[in-house]
Amino acid sequence: LISSSIMPVFHTKTIESILEPVAQQVSRLVILHEEAEDGNAMPDLTRPVDAVSRAVENLVQVGYDTIHLSDDDILKQDMPPALQRVETSSRLLEEACYVLRDDPYSSQGRKKLIEGSRGILQGTSALLLCFDESEVRKIVRGCKKVLDYLAVAEVIENMEDLVQFVRDISPWLTKMSRDTEAREKELTHHVHREILIRCIDSVKTLAPILICAMKIFIQISAQGGSKGVPEAAENRNYLSSRMIEEVNEVIRVLQLTTYDEDEWNEDDLIVMKKALSAIESLLQAALDWLGDPRALRGGVGEKSLRRILVYAERIADRALPEDASLIRRACSDIASMTDSLCELRHNKQGDSPQSQGLARGIAQKLRELVGGKDIAGLLPHALQGLEQAGIAQPAHTVLGRMDQVLKWLDAPYMDDRGVGLNALKALLAEGRKVADLCSPREKYAMNELCDEIERLSHQLAELQRKGMAFEKRRLVSSSDRADWAFARPLARRPAPDTCVQPSQSRRWSIKSVGEASAGRPYSVGVAKRTQTPNVQAGSIPRSSTMPLAAEPFQSLNLLLQRLVTELWRNKRTCAFQTVTTTAAATSTSTASARPRPVPHFHVCKAFLYNPYQGAAIGQAESSSSPPPPSRRVFFETESLLAPLVVRIGDSPQARAIANQLKEKLGELKRMMDRALLDRVVDDFSDITTPLKQFAEAVLAPEGTPARDANFAEKAQNLRDHCQRCAKTGRLVGTSGPCKDKKIVEALCSTANQISNMTPQVINAGKIRFHYPQNVSADEHFENLRRELSDALQRLRSLVDDAVDPLEFKMRSVVMVKNVKMRSVMTNLRKWLTTHPALQDWLIAC
Repeated sequence: LISSSIMPVFHTKTIESILEPVAQQVSRLVILHEEAEDGNAMPDLTRPVDAVSRAVENLVQVGYDTIHLSDDDILKQDMPPALQRVETSSRLLEEACYVLRDDPYSSQGRKKLIEGSRGILQGTSALLLCFDESEVRKIVRGCKKVLDYLAVAEVIENMEDLVQFVRDISPWLTKMSRDTEAREKELTHHVHREILIRCIDSVKTLAPILICAMKIFIQISAQGGSKGVPEAAENRNYLSSRMIEEVNEVIRVLQLTTYDEDEWNEDDLIVMKKALSAIESLLQAALDWLGDPRALRGGVGEKSLRRILVYAERIADRALPEDASLIRRACSDIASMTDSLCELRHNKQGDSPQSQGLARGIAQKLRELVGGKDIAGLLPHALQGLEQAGIAQPAHTVLGRMDQVLKWLDAPYMDDRGVGLNALKALLAEGRKVADLCSPREKYAMNELCDEIERLSHQLAELQRKGMAFEKRRLVSSSDRADWAFARPLARRPAPDTCVQPSQSRRWSIKSVGEASAGRPYSVGVAKRTQTPNVQAGSIPRSSTMPLAAEPFQSLNLLLQRLVTELWRNKRTCAFQTVTTTAAATSTSTASARPRPVPHFHVCKAFLYNPYQGAAIGQAESSSSPPPPSRRVFFETESLLAPLVVRIGDSPQARAIANQLKEKLGELKRMMDRALLDRVVDDFSDITTPLKQFAEAVLAPEGTPARDANFAEKAQNLRDHCQRCAKTGRLVGTSGPCKDKKIVEALCSTANQISNMTPQVINAGKIRFHYPQNVSADEHFENLRRELSDALQRLRSLVDDAVDPLEFKMRSVVMVKNVKMRSVMTNLRKWLTTHPALQDWLIAC
């Protein structure tokens, strides 16, 4: 149906509810149109078309009223064309109705009917999308207002400013949450709904914790104490940055209208888009700071500028090399100029011409970096360049990389643009990460296996490079057919003893000189006649003991044979003959001259040196004659030579290496799975004790013996435990057996959250440790501790879902037995040290 090809993507339930009935009516009209083509008459559509016309008039009137009442310039620009299209399509539908009423079999009427219906559907869709985008922009404006308030959270240093900050940001946080939740219920893509719910819940959780952290920083700074001030500032900055990231993610997802199932959160494009969105939200604050000569060093604008450079470096790390170098150079220039500007303003020279010139230069470079309405910008250009390059990247999990590597190993002669080899390198890097979690013995074995796989992959890549180099030389010659570089030297080689003749099926077979020269005045290799073995048509004669890697030499020999034979077979059409005329004939006669044949080998040699020149040895063609036939024969001959290109990547040696790699990779995958299961059993058997012990150390009353040492020890234990859990959870997601994309992304996200949150929990505990009477510090520590505990529980639940439960149970039993055995051996050694006589007796035995 036509409606299936023009139907837009329904990303909201409102658009779906409006367009779905329209699409169904268009589908019915298409069916009527098809029936009319079979000879049936079109029914009278006057009444339904009149109803559609009235509905269109009402829709257009509402649309124009919306334009007049709206203050959205983009809506005022985009909606009128959609309204005009709907009106035009409605008139077209009315004309079709009148034509079909007079002539039910009119093809012109049916055509107008379909075009009008399709135009109404597409115009209505464009109209709804314009209005929907306008509603999204309203929500985004509220989100950006929240970002503006969060940008000043790091410079509030007294309670009055904090109270005003809370009073200002609270209504906007409420509005953002309410509008986003309403929008979430409208979306049809469940992934987008889940992201919005997660981000809004995170903002609701972090907002009171951020306010509490700001309050603690102000209180400690007001007391004049030196302990805990850096930790409180770090807590505040961390929570503020997390809220900014969550709000930016809300803005990004609100603007999405489609969903790609293969899209990953760790994709380079996704990371670059998130960074660019964050930069755009910080740009105005940085420009305002640059435009104010009295702005202080360390203010909101300077911090926004520094963050822009950090995000720009993140984009440069994933951009194409030429774009990355430009971005890094621009960031370096901006950073050095900003340092100079801060130094001048710190010395009360912000109004000097030098300072103002620096500020204008930094602002110009920032605009060139980020872009705008009049400037493309380096960062958007880098993102667009990577998107248009279409570079295939290794998969994000070991299972995906394994599939890419196996595809490469199954066809090493194919040019996959290095995807297979890059996937193998990423796979080995992941294997070495897993090896770091193992015991020294297992780590050595896995690293040895990775080194062996790397050595074999280099050998296969070298063979592939040689084969693909030969292939590329042929491909280049196809684009520049006048210079066939690797075929020219063959014209100087002696003629072979065999020639190639076409069979009736247009395939080629090798025949002996005696057979080939029958009935031919000039044969290849007449001087020396040797019989060649019988070869199947279309095959290349080769010794069974000769490796395929040596075949290019024999193939090139056959190349010359086929070329000479084809040229000789087409000698009449090629007109490779010289014209000799007598003096009388030249002066008095217009009769055609008698051609004198030229030895075929010299013809071949001249042809190979310049195939476009036609009769290079003396033929004079008129300007009205068609293109030289030699060019056509050259193209035909080249097409015959294509199957002769032997690629070393498909040699027996390459296949043997590929088979070895498959076996080694399977062994590596089994070792990785076993090592990960061991780490899961070991790291996640008890995830609560280190956090409980740290909380006890934090809450220990003053005067407790070894209070400071115990706190430092428990803090280090918590840090090590959380880092191990996060690293193991991340490896389970990327290197484990789980194929569920949702679980893998959740594992990586939760692991990163735990890694970033652990230092902040320790900082909050340190503040509570130094200020046990501060109620805000106690509340702040409890909030962060509870959040870390929830994250650890969530990570363990995700790990349980990602691993095979049966294998996990088996490895758990083995690990428990090993732990018991180690405990028994430890107790035995202790007991033997206390009984030296028994130890001597055991040694004697």
